[in-house]
Amino acid sequence: MTIQRDSYLREIQGIRGDVVRTLDGMDYCLDWKLDDDEWSAREVVYHLVDTPSRGIHEVLKGMLVGSIQEVSLTGGLINLTSERQEGDLDRVRADVEAVLVGVEMALSSATDTRLVERSVIFNLISKGTREERTAQTIVEHMVIHWRSHLGQLAAIRDALGLDWE
Repeated sequence: MTIQRDSYLREIQGIRGDVVRTLDGMDYCLDWKLDDDEWSAREVVYHLVDTPSRGIHEVLKGMLVGSIQEVSLTGGLINLTSERQEGDLDRVRADVEAVLVGVEMALSSATDTRLVERSVIFNLISKGTREERTAQTIVEHMVIHWRSHLGQLAAIRDALGLDWE
């Protein structure tokens, strides 16, 4: 049985729905900021999409098949490009979907045992440390990270006075 994996799949599917729901209606204000020191919705999304670089879905897939042994992670990056800056809400949603569906696909092919046994070395650049992380730990960190930033997106939505239909 893959009880833990199935739980993670449900959590990722829930995050995907929450991101889509939170971004709904934000077409005209993806770049709006409550304060100059805060991130816009677009900045939050692309921080998530490319943390770590190439996306968490590629890291998870690679480690589960054994093609990735080491990952560098630089926290706090916005990861905007000119192409991403110009993209509309549909493009932003598609980029989020690509990552989260990719995570779901990687998880779907895993077992609970593989999630615990497969690991990579994470180079945490901002902390100057290296640590071994299992696929399970990576998924757990991802859920916490995405949920935290979902709260940030919800705060932007609330500040804009958008309804939660």
